Amino acid sequence: MGLCAEFPSLSFLAASHAEALAGIRALVRDVLEDMGTSGEQTPAPFADRKYSGRFVVPRGVRSHAQKRRTPSASLLLARAASGE
Repeated sequence: MGLCAEFPSLSFLAASHAEALAGIRALVRDVLEDMGTSGEQTPAPFADRKYSGRFVVPRGVRSHAQKRRTPSASLLLARAASGE
């Protein structure tokens, strides 16, 4: 199956990877031509978009609760240094 991230509603099913890739490329090309003809704005390629470079992974509720109960290493060092 060929997919295009910028057009999540489009897909192309084929017997081989090569045929699926060729099919989705042709389909996207046709859609872009139609959008240009009708004056619609085309989506920017993901490769051209600017990102922060920061990768954020959602944490579960249990993970957050565990983090609240566990003192950080810097806090433990501060307590040890102060004699607590």
